[in-house]
Amino acid sequence: DGELSAAFVLGSQLYVARERSISRWTFLADPAVDGGVFRAANRGCLNFRMFCLFDGQAALMDTEGVYLFNGGTVDPASRLIQNYFRPGKIHWQQSEWFHAQVYEAEETARFFVCLSGSDFPRHAFCYHYRQGKWWIEEYATPMSAATTALHC
Repeated sequence: DGELSAAFVLGSQLYVARERSISRWTFLADPAVDGGVFRAANRGCLNFRMFCLFDGQAALMDTEGVYLFNGGTVDPASRLIQNYFRPGKIHWQQSEWFHAQVYEAEETARFFVCLSGSDFPRHAFCYHYRQGKWWIEEYATPMSAATTALHC
């Protein structure tokens, strides 16, 4: 399954992802006494920046595509852009630079990736999670990181 690639909380559960799996870590009173790790999904996450949370679910990207995970089920969300996940489209060797960010005001999750042999992310797979629509954005300069500022 590979090395630990991400960790996130959904509801009251902690999930840990590897490249090809997600496990749920849980305990009742004391993790050392009654804790356990249980497989939750047979999909994974590329790196610790390649997931985002919205509406009580996680959107994650692995080498098979983007999918939604609610703690119990996996919904392959990227069917409409699945052609990009065929060999030669995504520069997987640079996946350490890939990252994702949710933009709640736009109801959009963006997955920043390297296409066409670029060394740093200059493209994003954009998913409008209310409408289930996909589009690709290209940027003039590399997008090395993303963040959202919340209004106080």
